[in-house]
Amino acid sequence: MKPGQLESVGVDAASRARLEQLLNGFWFSQTLSTAACLGLPDALVEDGWSSDAELARSLALNPDALRRLMRALATIGVFEEDLERPGWWRHTPDSRLLCSDAAGDLAARARALGELAWRPWGELKTSVQTGRPAFESVFGRSFFAQLQAEPAMAQTFARTMASFTQATARAVADHAPKLPAGHRVVDVGGSHGSMLAALMRANPGVEGVLFDRPEIIGQAKPELEDLSPQLEGGDFFESVPAGADVYLLSWILHDWDDAQCAVILDKCVQAMKPGGQIWVVEMVVGPGAPLPAAYFDLEMLIQTGGRERSLRAFERIFADAGLHLERSVELPLPQRLLIASRAD
Repeated sequence: MKPGQLESVGVDAASRARLEQLLNGFWFSQTLSTAACLGLPDALVEDGWSSDAELARSLALNPDALRRLMRALATIGVFEEDLERPGWWRHTPDSRLLCSDAAGDLAARARALGELAWRPWGELKTSVQTGRPAFESVFGRSFFAQLQAEPAMAQTFARTMASFTQATARAVADHAPKLPAGHRVVDVGGSHGSMLAALMRANPGVEGVLFDRPEIIGQAKPELEDLSPQLEGGDFFESVPAGADVYLLSWILHDWDDAQCAVILDKCVQAMKPGGQIWVVEMVVGPGAPLPAAYFDLEMLIQTGGRERSLRAFERIFADAGLHLERSVELPLPQRLLIASRAD
């Protein structure tokens, strides 16, 4: 079909342009990820101009290929080229966000896209055909087994999750029920502790315990150094710290299938004080679910074999663990805080 024939067959030009932009979306994600993985944002001088020849030399890159990458990124506002001196580049507000020391750690998210997500997403069709995580067919092992085998990859993932959590932590702290001084909160799988830190600052006198794999716990101290929580390493499929009033599971259950979630929840139920609660922070899917929730649901299918869940599905897995859903608190983000307690 020739371009001039579009109108005659009823093709909406705006819809076509939008769909073409969506189809080319991988251009943008992959160039951003490549820039972060190569360390380009960190290599540019802080204030001023850097030549692509200098950058190529310092980073051991092909000069021509680097210039082509920089030119592409400049078209979307990441880096700026000196129009009077082609091949000279400086930072833009967007490119500064990809520096490794920038707030929000988008650099880690960009690197995780290249290291962990890119190839499995290329096998989405396999996951849709089989219902199994494509990650396993690409890497030859499960997602979390791969992280255990590759410490550098695990660190990138932990920083990525910390970046996501920072955006959610303040909303949870602002909208969650207030906790009295002396209450004990265990952040199960809490990574660097952003969520626990927000809750402890919003509830003075609360005792906090950060619980995650030993290799992750060792990276958490800078996040929490002024709060002095207890740091404990372990495996939440085996046990969680006992005697808490609240067990916080933020972006944990979506990594696992229903049977695995039942084990995690059961460990928390066994460990909690009488009258204790489980707080779950997750996206909720269903009719009219927002874009992030629907796409994170696919992310879980591809990467871990987990899923985002509907409210009814959460009620079911809570019931299987002897819990009932007390409250569902909508946050000013595409997540909810679900508060559950013992059913008996």
